[in-house]
Amino acid sequence: MMLVDGTNLYEVLKKEGEQPEIRVRDWTLELIEGLQYLHGSGYIHRDLKPANLMLTKKGVVIADYGLAREYDPFHRERLVLGTMHFAAPEQHKGQIREEIDAYGLGATMFNLLTKRVPSKKNVKRLLQFRPDISMRTVRTIFSSMSQNPETRPDLREIAEELYFAGSFRRPNPLDVWLL
Repeated sequence: MMLVDGTNLYEVLKKEGEQPEIRVRDWTLELIEGLQYLHGSGYIHRDLKPANLMLTKKGVVIADYGLAREYDPFHRERLVLGTMHFAAPEQHKGQIREEIDAYGLGATMFNLLTKRVPSKKNVKRLLQFRPDISMRTVRTIFSSMSQNPETRPDLREIAEELYFAGSFRRPNPLDVWLL
């Protein structure tokens, strides 16, 4: 087992509070690289959350592979595994599919941006909690946390959306009024 020198993002969130959008976006893009490697190897993490993500000097590292499992669309778990508010709805039904990690990624982004539990009710209020977030980031979180796994974006689509999120900021109502 490898020792990772760093701190988990849950501790960063506790210490620093809500994280800036650009930082969360950068971390998420790093995580997507790791998840693409994991999925390309035939595995799904199934427990993405800030406590399982380590911030090191070189970037963010995915940790705690205790629930990682080989991808098998026909297999059903008898036990519900994963952290309640970060687990996809189909995960609660025992399904194992790649879209579970997309959901966990969206839930993690929401948590890091708002320091709130990613419940269905809270996610709908994202813009109330953080009106400064770009619409592309908001759309990414909403689509990643879709209740229907068939409508969730894949990791490549999430990366593309986040890559361009910094270019398209929400207009300030005062700027619009002054036009």
